[in-house]
Amino acid sequence: MGLFESVTYPALFAMLSKWAPADERSKMVSIAFSGAMIGTAATFPVSGVILSWDAPLFGRWEGLFYDLGLVGVLWFCMFSYFVTEYPEDHPSISSEECAFIVKSRGKAKSAKVPRSVWVALFTNKHVLALYCCHFVNNWSLYTFLSYLPTYLLKVLHFDMTASAIYSVLPYLTMFLVQCVGGGGLRIC
Repeated sequence: MGLFESVTYPALFAMLSKWAPADERSKMVSIAFSGAMIGTAATFPVSGVILSWDAPLFGRWEGLFYDLGLVGVLWFCMFSYFVTEYPEDHPSISSEECAFIVKSRGKAKSAKVPRSVWVALFTNKHVLALYCCHFVNNWSLYTFLSYLPTYLLKVLHFDMTASAIYSVLPYLTMFLVQCVGGGGLRIC
């Protein structure tokens, strides 16, 4: 999964800079990243079902890794086939939509980053605060992701299927908050 899906986040920002109109970028980033929460919310109940199967390759814990890994590989293949770097290169975009995106995305800036920007990335107090916030966000997200089903199962004594269903609720909430925070609720 990591091998095939790890290209998503770095590629997303580069793609949106070329595909999104300048005044809609934050909304599109918000919507795109909220998709990860929907994927996580969908995976918990599916995982509960896969864990209950007794097939050698497609059930139990082994099946969970194989099945979700296969989904990641299929997603990467679809991403590679359907996505282009520029709207001008996409085979099925209409000429009107392409012209609108090209006109409204703004001018490309220099690819060379001045040294002062690199210094600011490691010394500016606002940037350092963002690093801390990002770290705390990821820490809590992956703690929830890793331990919430176990907590529901072992501490609250839910069965695996009920645990999978209740585990979805925080991720659906995160999806809605990301959409509202990024201004994309009407589209989500």
